[in-house]
Amino acid sequence: MLKRPIVPPKGKGNEIWKRLYTQATTQGMPNPEKYADAVLRCRERAEEIKAARPTIKMCTKVPTKIEENSNPKKGGRTLPSAECRCRATLLNGKKCEFKATQGDFCNKHALKTNKNL
Repeated sequence: MLKRPIVPPKGKGNEIWKRLYTQATTQGMPNPEKYADAVLRCRERAEEIKAARPTIKMCTKVPTKIEENSNPKKGGRTLPSAECRCRATLLNGKKCEFKATQGDFCNKHALKTNKNL
């Protein structure tokens, strides 16, 4: 069975290929053209893979003020916004409405650590 000839890289003969070829000849490699083709093919494939990756968008916007919501059904009491509320879920399935003071949780739902140990 005969092998198909390897297709030369897209950028064969450009300055990168010439630089790789001269580098291979100065190092005394037996087949500098094959070396330059292989490295260039590898570079082109790496660029194709990198271009196919999904890009990540960074959000640099920082909130300046935490808004508070007032609920008239509860006597006009001001509740903290969803961002600064406790993340705990009660047994009846509702979210805890207290303000998060211990990281993401309120004083009631924060993990207690025993400092006496």
